[in-house]
Formats: sequence, C-alpha cells, structure tokens
Amino acid sequence: MNEGERAVAVPVDEVVGTGNRVAPGDFVDVFFTLKQSQDVNKTQARLLLSRLRVLTYGAASAAGDAPADDGATVVRSNNPPPAARTAVLAVPTADVNRLLLATQNGKLQLVLRNPTDATAPDVSLFPEPPPVLASKGGLTKEQREALEQADNQAYAGLELTGLSGGAAPRPAPAVRPRPRQPAAAPREQANTVEVVRGTKREVVGF
Repeated sequence: MNEGERAVAVPVDEVVGTGNRVAPGDFVDVFFTLKQSQDVNKTQARLLLSRLRVLTYGAASAAGDAPADDGATVVRSNNPPPAARTAVLAVPTADVNRLLLATQNGKLQLVLRNPTDATAPDVSLFPEPPPVLASKGGLTKEQREALEQADNQAYAGLELTGLSGGAAPRPAPAVRPRPRQPAAAPREQANTVEVVRGTKREVVGF
C-alpha cells in the first residue's frame, strides 16, 4: 500500500466481484447505485472511485501466502476455497468517506480495468460537495491551505446528500442595502440682500 492510502474492506459477492474474476493486485473502478429515498432525490448510478488497487479478495492476498515454518507439515485441501465475502481496497485517505457512505447506503460494483490504463476522471470539473464540519473563521493563509490536506478533508466529513449530488448550493451572503442618507437641507443665509444690476438679479448674503 502506498503512502496516503488506507486499506478499506467492502462486501462483495459473485456479481459485485465481476463473476469472482477480481484478484489481488488487480485495479478496479468502483461504481455505485443509490435508490431514491428521503436523502436521495433520484435513483442514480455513478463512478465513485477510479483505479483502486485490490489488496485482498476473499482469502487471497496480494502479498501471497505466508511461507510455512521449516519442518512444519503443510496440509492442503482439495475443497474449493469459500466464496469471497469481502475485498480490501487501497483507498486514498480523502476518499474513504465516499466509499463508506456508498457502502452503507447504496450498492457497489467493482469493474475490472486494464492495469496499464491510467485514465481517471477530472474531478476539478465538478463542484465539490460541502463538508460536514465547516472550517473556523479567521484562519491564516497557511491554515487555509492545510484544509486541502487529505487527512483534514477526511476529518471534515461528507454528507449523503453531498455524495448523491443533492446538496443545496451554499447561499451567497446576504447584502443589506445601505440606507439612503437624507439630502442635506440648503443652508439658509441669516442676512441677505437682493442686488439688481439692470435685468440681472441676485441674492447676496452679508
């Protein structure tokens, strides 16, 4: 497992595991389906996580079976291995919440992919769902940058409505109109006199 990844077990069966063709060391895309419910606006199927490495599938492990001690008797059974019930995937820390929510509230599907295929969706093209925990106010620039770290994103959490795309956009802060200032009353001259020059008249204060 690489740095920044966590081993997460998910339930599998013959269908989820692509006819039990998934094996340790394979790379899979994880799709999920959600049925319409109180927290989900509409039934949907989407790609959840892309190109995850399978660490274990059932009793098989990517690390191989541990060697027997010298002199120990190895008993092998001719019975077929039991059907796999779990698969352990290497998941980036920031994506563990997504996988847990999808596992508990929907249905997963592991899709095998070519190990040389490194394509992945560009998540920057889509809006980021709001976290469960909002950041504190008054953070420094360095602290705001730290919010993007995987561990902090995982700690902030993710709601089911955000995962399903049903989260309402964050409302823009209300802008209160500034009260209109009353127009200043014209200043009155205490003492004035009217001066007439031909046809021109004007009031002069003194």
